[in-house]
Amino acid sequence: GNILSFDHLLDKDDALPSALDERKEKNALSRKSSLEFLQRCIQRCDTAGPRAKFSTEVALKIAKLAVVKLKDTDANVRKAAMDNLQLLLSNEDAEIVSEIELIVDDLKQSNPRAYKTLNKGKGNQTNTKLSEERSSKPPLSSSARENKTAVNAPQSSRTTPRKSAMPRGKSTPAKEKMKTGVVSETSTQPENDDIPNLEDAINSLSSLNIPDWNAPE
Repeated sequence: GNILSFDHLLDKDDALPSALDERKEKNALSRKSSLEFLQRCIQRCDTAGPRAKFSTEVALKIAKLAVVKLKDTDANVRKAAMDNLQLLLSNEDAEIVSEIELIVDDLKQSNPRAYKTLNKGKGNQTNTKLSEERSSKPPLSSSARENKTAVNAPQSSRTTPRKSAMPRGKSTPAKEKMKTGVVSETSTQPENDDIPNLEDAINSLSSLNIPDWNAPE
């Protein structure tokens, strides 16, 4: 990172592309080690030094080189190439990821197996990122959970004031009964004008021929 840049590493004449050429480098372990070295350079580019700048152009060169090595005769070399492509797809730069996805899409016809594996790995990375975002959120307090539950509760479950079954302005049967009883009791009482005086009452009783009516007490 302080001396060599990615441009030096990816020089096609005398750098990693030449070391990965199966016609020039017959040792499969050496080709695998070269791809692993390239992978470590990508992982450490942020802290390696001023010359370790990782641009979209650099990412495209590495992706194209890795796609070529997916056809290597050695399985370990092919796996190392696949690891480089997966690492590029997990980059935080959205522009780099979109460019790498275009290259991966070309594998749908030329290398369906590698295309399927890379897309599966991309889905797992997305799920992992979502899980990390959810776990990083602080838990809700008890009061916040209660407020959230109250807001999400159905309308029918919320308490509403009860309405009286009896319409306003109408008296209840008990009140009607009490009112009727008072009226009946007061209606049976004689009015003072109908009560006869004492003299008229004595004369009326004397005319009835009651035995011993006039006898002394």
